[in-house]
Amino acid sequence: MVFPTAGVGASLPLGRVDLRAQVGAVYTRVMPGTDGTTPVQLNVDALYTWKAGDRVWYAGPGAGLSSKTLLGSATAGVRGEYGSGPFGWFMEARLRGWIERQRPAVLPTVHVGVTYRF
Repeated sequence: MVFPTAGVGASLPLGRVDLRAQVGAVYTRVMPGTDGTTPVQLNVDALYTWKAGDRVWYAGPGAGLSSKTLLGSATAGVRGEYGSGPFGWFMEARLRGWIERQRPAVLPTVHVGVTYRF
């Protein structure tokens, strides 16, 4: 199943590690078994990066908060640039799990998007 989301993030490169913070919303109106609310999530990731050709690969752990629920995650992805300008793209896979729930769950996700580098 595919569920729409929207988010914005910022990262700070510190050597070979990027610290990334993201804020996003999951639109649950189309999800079966939900109450139709749009929970906001805040995530912080520590992503180890390595360059291979004109692409940058990354992977690492993260933590988040959504509706007073603590989340843990693992992310792996690749990013590139469109020519020599500030715009780029990314594709990543993430496993996210709810830590503070009566029934723990793991949710696999795939993200694609555009980036802007200052």
